[in-house]
Amino acid sequence: MGLINVVYGTDNPYIMEAAAQSYQTNPRGLLGPWLVGNCFDWLFTGLLLVQVQKYFAQFPHDARWIKYLVVTVTVLSCLKTVQDFLLVWTIMVVRSGDYLKIAQGTWYIWVEPTTAQILSFTAEAFFVYRCFRLTNKNYFVLGGLVVTMLLVMVVSVFTTIRLKVDPFWVPGVSMLNRLLVSI
Repeated sequence: MGLINVVYGTDNPYIMEAAAQSYQTNPRGLLGPWLVGNCFDWLFTGLLLVQVQKYFAQFPHDARWIKYLVVTVTVLSCLKTVQDFLLVWTIMVVRSGDYLKIAQGTWYIWVEPTTAQILSFTAEAFFVYRCFRLTNKNYFVLGGLVVTMLLVMVVSVFTTIRLKVDPFWVPGVSMLNRLLVSI
């Protein structure tokens, strides 16, 4: 993996200089979406917390496992928001003006696909359960949905590993996005 990292990844000075130059030339286009996305992330986390409070007030007698699932999704969502805030803080404040350091990235950005998928996986598990129940316990539906969920999880872990090795793996990320959309 060391050779791959030197040729493609953050150890290659030519790639890093090109990435730093790209950030320096167009900081709004490359860094602005992170800031705007994080603002919306905080907004939606606030809306989620209001919905969770309403859920517990209106459905106090729901099954315990559903309440645990709601708490789990809420905690994971809050942790994901904090992760995104740390990413934006590191880019905008800690590494401000040091475009080479910004281009090198942090673990926050490399694990982004997997942390997002873990959160999605948790919510999807509930919907798979509901579909299973609504289809009169059809195991073909259950099997198809579970296989799809696991495939998407594997792809997100692969993407995380690949982005750690080569953060500028744009053709691969585009191909994986097309694959996920087609699923």
